[in-house]
Amino acid sequence: MPGLVRARVFQGTQWLFEIRTEAGDLTVIRQHDGQTLPAENEPVMLGWRAEDMRVMAGEA
Repeated sequence: MPGLVRARVFQGTQWLFEIRTEAGDLTVIRQHDGQTLPAENEPVMLGWRAEDMRVMAGEA
């Protein structure tokens, strides 16, 4: 799924990304492993395994 990095926050052992997609805004958490990661306003492609996905209640 294509997206755009709206914000990213380093949290010590992981990164928190806010990604804008056609399906809506997503929060992505990635473990910090030293790799170069996308900057804010950079386009990205998202993919995940079904067992790694968590659905959370949204605002009404």
